[in-house]
Amino acid sequence: MTIISSSPAYLIVEGHNNFETGEQFAIAYETKNHGTLHRIYILGCIADCIADMGLDAAKEEAKAIANGHQVFWANLKSTMVTSDKREQQIVRGIQHGDVINYKGKSFTVQPTHNNNVKLVQI
Repeated sequence: MTIISSSPAYLIVEGHNNFETGEQFAIAYETKNHGTLHRIYILGCIADCIADMGLDAAKEEAKAIANGHQVFWANLKSTMVTSDKREQQIVRGIQHGDVINYKGKSFTVQPTHNNNVKLVQI
């Protein structure tokens, strides 16, 4: 395991690009005053959200696609400063343009507005 970056909250490592719902990845960015930092993203998909609600996942996914909604996404994880002791989380580091595998599909991770990313299926 090659370490990319380490902080009290996160250990960013190189690793495989196979992900499951709820897993996180980090993308580096440069700051003027603090050097290289990382934004953490969490993966999600409509099928898992719908299944958690007890609805018909295939029907709701088809409805979402018909309405032009995303069915796979990566949400920017919020952060906070705290004095509580927490276990350091291990997160895989990737870059914009990398290919990830999620739910049996391959996606490129593309930057969008406001430091967000979108998953573009290939």
